[in-house]
Amino acid sequence: TMHEARHVMADGEGRPGDEDELCVIGTKVTGDNNVPAGEVTFRARVGRQSRLDPREVFPDDLGVTARYPGQGRVAQAGFAEPAWVDGELLLFDSRGRGGDMTGGAEVGFVFAVPGERRFLVLFNRLVPSKHNDGRMDVLIKGVRASSSS
Repeated sequence: TMHEARHVMADGEGRPGDEDELCVIGTKVTGDNNVPAGEVTFRARVGRQSRLDPREVFPDDLGVTARYPGQGRVAQAGFAEPAWVDGELLLFDSRGRGGDMTGGAEVGFVFAVPGERRFLVLFNRLVPSKHNDGRMDVLIKGVRASSSS
């Protein structure tokens, strides 16, 4: 899940005024062997002053319309040695440009793990469905991960 917050992004570090900057925080819903459900998986500054030019890094056919600096959480198996690595929150063209490459995802996060490839995780909207008995299920559509050099 993703939500907005205003706070200092780096634990105890940051630039003057960071506490007033808008941030997006991504929390694991299902988890995996390295980072379990309920843990923050990424965070990014999304204030106007933090916006980066998408044309500097990504090809036009990917459909990136905005990118923001952030940090992604990585860990060894069993959530051992968790650490923050540099990353970027990406917003994709809502008109479908880049759809072949992104599967129609609206948001992505690039993890820049030192000494490894950069990993792009793609996110689509959550689609809630209600059962007759009032229970709610949430389906995550088209979540994929890919890597690039």
